Amino acid sequence: MNRVRLRPTMLSLNQRALKLYASEGFVEEGRLREAVRVADGYDTLVVMSMLDREYEARVAMELEADLTAG
Repeated sequence: MNRVRLRPTMLSLNQRALKLYASEGFVEEGRLREAVRVADGYDTLVVMSMLDREYEARVAMELEADLTAG
């Protein structure tokens, strides 16, 4: 990967996305409270990230698990 950091952002209302990113190894870096206007007011923007070394370690673990399983 040629990036140092992957950084998705999403609304705090989007709990499915937050859980998905967390399950894939992304870490919450912070929240911008009431930063986005939505239909019934404002919502918080959640910033998550994964560093390149975290990504590479995760890929290596998955490859190792595949080798030991097969």
